[in-house]
Amino acid sequence: MLEIIGGLIVLSIMVLLSGIKVVKDTNRLVIYRFGKVVATKGAGIHLIVPILESAETIDTRMMMLDTPTITVKTIDDKTVNVSAVCMFQVGDAKKAVTKVANVAEATGIQAQTVLRSVVAMNDLKTLETEQKNVNKRLRVALEKQTREWGINIKSMEIKSLKLEEQAAPAISAQYNNPDAES
Repeated sequence: MLEIIGGLIVLSIMVLLSGIKVVKDTNRLVIYRFGKVVATKGAGIHLIVPILESAETIDTRMMMLDTPTITVKTIDDKTVNVSAVCMFQVGDAKKAVTKVANVAEATGIQAQTVLRSVVAMNDLKTLETEQKNVNKRLRVALEKQTREWGINIKSMEIKSLKLEEQAAPAISAQYNNPDAES
């Protein structure tokens, strides 16, 4: 009988110790009770009640995201290949875990959409000469989209902007010319 009581005491201590969570200064701990978010905690040692509560650690450090190169037609009918870089961080851990499944992926997809839309609303000359204003519009537009997810956009800047080669019209002109012999 004494062995059973000793075993239960050891088991109880192990269950309690499994509820100890150590949170780094750069993270936030989101605590769920029966699946509902009940609290967020900062750096330090925290105790969650095993079985009743679970926890998820969220990284709040600055993250960098490169968009892939996309092809966009500007307002003056020029086709450009453009890519951008975005710096962001989780500002509200509770929103970040409850509003979106993958913060980096969702921000990346939204950054591509915003990049396409802002570039399409400008002419090539504006994109080349007023990069500071264009970058500001990119950041503001992306921040407007991600704010409800608890994401803070620190910057979004065009990394690469190249006019797409117009080889296709020359090739089609050659095929449409009846005098051209092969």
